[in-house]
Amino acid sequence: MNTPFLFRTDYFTRRWTWIARVMRFIVALALLYVVDLQELKNGENIQVFGYLFLVVLGIIFLLFPTDDLVLDKDNFYIIRRSLFAPLNRTLTYRVADVKGIGVYNISAAPGVFTLLAPVHEVNRIEITFADDSSTSRDVTVS
Repeated sequence: MNTPFLFRTDYFTRRWTWIARVMRFIVALALLYVVDLQELKNGENIQVFGYLFLVVLGIIFLLFPTDDLVLDKDNFYIIRRSLFAPLNRTLTYRVADVKGIGVYNISAAPGVFTLLAPVHEVNRIEITFADDSSTSRDVTVS
């Protein structure tokens, strides 16, 4: 089998990417219910805002972009894909123009609020070009 790329991550179509998002949403839902919504009585106006927050949180978990990296003979791509097409982006860098690539982890677990994050690992990729200019991008690829 001949593939047009040398390296490719495929987090967007991996089953565990979506299972992890659903599990984080369920844990966040349970946490919010235990901490906040359980204390409210039916019919209170603030309870409606709690449920609206859960709907927005669910939409964010589903639509939050997933990053993938692709390398072929000529180019290096950082692809950000989402179920909502206007959030899709592709950054292309010519391999011939790249002098070096560095990666470091910028994730920090902020306690309980980490459950509300659709992704847990964020890395910064710094690309140095042949003309000594550089750029950096934050990606959710390990």
